[in-house]
Amino acid sequence: MKERVLRRPLAGKALPRQWVRVIETCCLTVLGFLLSQATVFDSLAPFGIAFAASVPKGRVNIFVAAGVAMGTIVPGGAGQPLRYLAALATVLAIQWIFGPFKRMVRHPAYAPISAFIAMAATGAALLPVYGTGISSLLSVGAESLLCGGSAFFFAVSLRILWEGRRITTLSRQELCSVVVSAAAILVALSRLDIAGISVGRILAVLMVLLAAFYGRESCGSIAGVATGLIMSLSSADMSHLGGAYAIGGLMAGLFSPLNRLASALAFIVSNGIVAVRVGGSPAVYAGLFEVMIASVLFILFPADWGASLRKVLDPKVTAIPVTEGLRKSVVMRLQFASKSLGEISQSVDAASKKLRKMTTPNLDTTFSQATDRVCRNCGLSMFCWGPACYDTQNAVNDFTSILRKNGHIERSDIPAYFSKRCCHVDEFLREINASYRDYAVREAAERRVAEVRGAVVDQFEGMADMIGELADQLEEAQSFDQPCANRVAEVLSEFNLPPADVSCLLDRFERMTVTAVVTGYDMQSVSLRKLTQAVGEACDRVFELPGVASVRDQTRLTFCQQAVYRLSIGCAQRSYQDGPLCGDSCESFFDGQGRAILMISDGMGSGGRAAVEGAMTTSLLGQLIKAGFGFDNSLGVVNSALMCKSRDEALSTLDVACFDLYTGHLQLMKAGAPLTLIRKNGKVLSCDTASLPVGILRDISFEHSEIRLREGDIILMVSDGAICSGTDWMEAELTAAGQFTAQQLAERIVEQARLRRLDGKDDDITALVGIVKKGV
Repeated sequence: MKERVLRRPLAGKALPRQWVRVIETCCLTVLGFLLSQATVFDSLAPFGIAFAASVPKGRVNIFVAAGVAMGTIVPGGAGQPLRYLAALATVLAIQWIFGPFKRMVRHPAYAPISAFIAMAATGAALLPVYGTGISSLLSVGAESLLCGGSAFFFAVSLRILWEGRRITTLSRQELCSVVVSAAAILVALSRLDIAGISVGRILAVLMVLLAAFYGRESCGSIAGVATGLIMSLSSADMSHLGGAYAIGGLMAGLFSPLNRLASALAFIVSNGIVAVRVGGSPAVYAGLFEVMIASVLFILFPADWGASLRKVLDPKVTAIPVTEGLRKSVVMRLQFASKSLGEISQSVDAASKKLRKMTTPNLDTTFSQATDRVCRNCGLSMFCWGPACYDTQNAVNDFTSILRKNGHIERSDIPAYFSKRCCHVDEFLREINASYRDYAVREAAERRVAEVRGAVVDQFEGMADMIGELADQLEEAQSFDQPCANRVAEVLSEFNLPPADVSCLLDRFERMTVTAVVTGYDMQSVSLRKLTQAVGEACDRVFELPGVASVRDQTRLTFCQQAVYRLSIGCAQRSYQDGPLCGDSCESFFDGQGRAILMISDGMGSGGRAAVEGAMTTSLLGQLIKAGFGFDNSLGVVNSALMCKSRDEALSTLDVACFDLYTGHLQLMKAGAPLTLIRKNGKVLSCDTASLPVGILRDISFEHSEIRLREGDIILMVSDGAICSGTDWMEAELTAAGQFTAQQLAERIVEQARLRRLDGKDDDITALVGIVKKGV
């Protein structure tokens, strides 16, 4: 965890790390002292032990333990100091034993379990002394559970503190943990009183009023229940505070839309009713005075200070502000940006064509300059380019085809009539050859520049199309479910995945797609199945496992509703001569929009270079599809990337199958790829279209085919190395597939392709199989 730095608000300079640690240690030690002084049921003090357990080893836990021990020993705190000191020693022993196991220490259940064990073990040890009756057992059990639960809330609050998070980023669960932790501290402060008026209870009432006013009745009820429960446990005389604070928080929240005075009066009246029902005792009257003092402080509370509280507490403010008007505005801006990029592409293309005409080297001009340098000082120049101009020009024109073919001309290539008349033949040959070499170099450079210009034009055009496609997708969206988005954000926070953004989108078929961008995603520590189940419960729907796409430190999770079909996928490969690298690359994934994507790319040739080209093709296309872009626009980007990758020609075939898990619609897209076989209703169909591979020409597009599949149908995609011995045997294999799994069938196809090749040659072989099955 990164070291946080405290800043002086006026000077703006960071405090040294040593001072940060000193301040942090002092604050935690004081908290340990105060919490160990907080008692419930008059003599039980579990909060200090819970706080010590929530501070992991290495986080100044020795100093915290010292503060807890001091609070335990000082009179007025725990009724059995030796027992709590023993529990504290047990907690330290547990931390020392299990401290090296970092994964265990970071688990949310570590602190509650260690606190519960320490309190239960020491309580059980004293049962023979104080009796083993039902009341003693219940007392030990209740205190142990309270200690474990408090440790959980303290651990959550401390994690928020050490991460340096703002209050506006907290989820409801984290906010409740902070409220409970603050209430426990206020129990200790409730012992400070002036003429029977408790400072801690005044602050507790103020906290409930603030929560009710800025968070309405929901937050007011949460704060009232949490603080009232803990305060009522502190003493038998305060048992009425649980109901008083809970009802008061609810009523203050209901009257909060009016103004602060109405909210405060509602809280006072609610507590007055409870006081009348309980009866007039000094503690009850003191409680009413405390409520009045807290109400005055609440009315005088600065409005500017409550802005951050309103952002995190008010459900209307925390809802993601996506409205129909905002959606239309975003769509219009995306469409305008798409058109602007399209015009830029056209302008760059037009300018490059004009520059090409101006800068492209001309062979006639090259020959003219060469002959001028040789003939300008020759005495026969007037004759050669006068009466004999026709013969001289014909000889020079004949040099063009020879130079194009051989790259140079020799004396034997010169016509006899020209060599007999010209007195500078050798010098003429040198000039012509040198000029042609310069011309060839400039022509190659200009050709490469033209390719780069073309690639730039294609990139601008591709970006325009991709942005336009995003605008169309957003315009087709029917509605956004904001309450679901807020609930999903809370679920992600519970899984320690702080959400940067959450969207719950309903399409025109009322199918929901949940998209969340999170930070700190760790595949090892998060169960996607449990996370999917929790997200489904939050949205009251059943979702598929999410599609996962990571960029730098952020990860996008896309959940789609459970589909009608599912696709069982199997892939098998064999490299050329069983080498370590395969020139074919295959990939399969679910794009998070209810579609299964299968891809095969065959790089040019075999071995390492072919492997790089094939892997680059599938990787780039997969990333773009996962990002939400269409196939045709993504193909243009991949094609431009391959053309600009190196000076050498880099080409790959591309075979893509997109299966819609909701409708059974299969879309096949090919760019230079071999045929695809499909078994539909027991019959084998072949899809073979003529197309060009990517990486050669600028204007490359997919050849599309479509078909609708049902349960039991099979998709078979192969590379060209599998079809060298024909496809009849593959059709027979598909017909007799029987009970083969997708993986078994793919492996069988590859093995049979290897055995059936009899021409003595070898190639990379890849088979990708998809079997349609029922979704539920």
